[in-house]
Amino acid sequence: MTYRTFDDLPNHIKSRILRLEQPKVQEWVLAKIPALGGRSIIEVMNEGGGEEVVRDYLGRTEGMFS
Repeated sequence: MTYRTFDDLPNHIKSRILRLEQPKVQEWVLAKIPALGGRSIIEVMNEGGGEEVVRDYLGRTEGMFS
């Protein structure tokens, strides 16, 4: 499966993103993120092993807000 938007992502990833309370999640998952090597969450999710990278990134990000 190819991910293109927030709605395409697996539910467990979407729920973690929603906990970050980003005001525009549809745009946020397409934004270039320096911590992901200048790639977006969608780009990383479409790479081999990308889900693990995104889960790790979200874990670090969640920790900043807890």
